[in-house]
Amino acid sequence: MPKRRHKKTVTVVNRKGGVGKSFIADEIAWAFERDGVACAFWDFDGQGGTGHETSDAEEREAAEVYVVDTPGAITRQMRDLLKQTDVAVVPVTPVGSDVSATEYTMDVVESACPKAAKIVVVNAWTRFRTARAFEECADAWRSRGWEVRYVPHAEAVRRARDAGRSVCDVDRRCKAARAVSELCERVEGLVSACD
Repeated sequence: MPKRRHKKTVTVVNRKGGVGKSFIADEIAWAFERDGVACAFWDFDGQGGTGHETSDAEEREAAEVYVVDTPGAITRQMRDLLKQTDVAVVPVTPVGSDVSATEYTMDVVESACPKAAKIVVVNAWTRFRTARAFEECADAWRSRGWEVRYVPHAEAVRRARDAGRSVCDVDRRCKAARAVSELCERVEGLVSACD
């Protein structure tokens, strides 16, 4: 990413793959676009899981906000990117094996961008999969100063992904779409509050 004037940056990051980083990054970018905010998308993941392509130079220059989808790794490039981040979003699935990678990612985010707003998104949440131990982790994350949001598992998410569209456009009444909409409103509010 060029180091010109600072663009407000939302980085979706977790060193664990398969937690929904691309889904969440897409949804945040679509929310900005729906609201008429000039947004550039950076896809560093390279797995082709997003509905967006990396913006061209003209879009990046005109953008008010960058939305960044990262790979399932914490590299030197990702650490440098995090230093420019205003809002860090860390998706996780409610599986105990995801906790250590998520907490490592949180440590990196806290070190690289201590002033950034920080949100953990429990993605594909269902009350059947969420163990008591996982909820204890979420409570611990809140005590570290992280906001914790939940996006329920829903068939509409799969349909939206297959269509290359936002879940909010596919079925805005489903619980997942409402949760995504609330998450995106929160991210937009945090970005607006950045100096």
